[in-house]
Amino acid sequence: MNEHYLKVLINSDVEHLNLMLDGDKTYRIINNLLVNASKYSADYSRIYIDILNDEDNATITFKNMSREMMNFTGEEILERF
Repeated sequence: MNEHYLKVLINSDVEHLNLMLDGDKTYRIINNLLVNASKYSADYSRIYIDILNDEDNATITFKNMSREMMNFTGEEILERF
């Protein structure tokens, strides 16, 4: 991220969050999202990470400004998954 001068901004409504997750798989997911964000973000931009928690669910959202104009829909990017 330093190579592309990216700033990571974390917004969270919790200080500590206990989740029952597979640590290895969760690490791979978050790592992949961060690597892709750093690889495809516009230089000198920001990566936003929002962590929200309610009684039953936790949501982690990653957002970034892409280097290139995206010419596909949200459905197309998720198609292989």
